[in-house]
Amino acid sequence: MPKFKVEIQDVEAFGREYYTTTYVAFGKSPKQAFERAYKFGTRQVSGGHPQGYGGTPVLQCRTIWQGSKKISCVWD
Repeated sequence: MPKFKVEIQDVEAFGREYYTTTYVAFGKSPKQAFERAYKFGTRQVSGGHPQGYGGTPVLQCRTIWQGSKKISCVWD
């Protein structure tokens, strides 16, 4: 049973609009969850172009959960 959950939020600008792409993955360790995030993770797009065309990267948030406890949240 996976113990760790990783959420990666990419915020991008598309013209005057901003949108967020969120990747969620699970693993037995944070490293394993991060490796799975972009390959097998669940992807959800909020706003922006409906087909997901990229914009200019603005921010990225990486959050690690262990069970229901938030371990780390880093904005870059």
